[in-house]
Amino acid sequence: MLDTPRNGVIDIHEKQCYKTVSLDKKGSFILEANGFCLATTQEYLCLPDDVCALVDGRSTTGRMGLVVETAGMINAGYHGAITLEIKNLTNYPIRMYPGDCISQIRFEKLDQVASQPYRGTYYKQKDTTEPVGLR
Repeated sequence: MLDTPRNGVIDIHEKQCYKTVSLDKKGSFILEANGFCLATTQEYLCLPDDVCALVDGRSTTGRMGLVVETAGMINAGYHGAITLEIKNLTNYPIRMYPGDCISQIRFEKLDQVASQPYRGTYYKQKDTTEPVGLR
């Protein structure tokens, strides 16, 4: 979960502080009203160099005010778990459990192998990965 930024401003050129949140007695996590957190998929993808993917939230959870994003595109050749960006758009806390189906993935076959398959910063990530600075 994103910690309160220094001076109350998120500077996208500075490293942000995140804290790990443990599950409660019910084995769940409560995302506070208007809250934001990062989470990791249980799935580990190994995309071939001619397949890309898109991750979207699901209609069911979206209708409850829970929005899931991943920066959208997963590049061809990517290997790793997916870090999800989750936002509670409501004025009420939302309880979630490990294994809840809150997102979906769509695979798209390219008409040729990518000229530069993904081998970047998040390649082979296994856990929730905090953002790397813009510089």
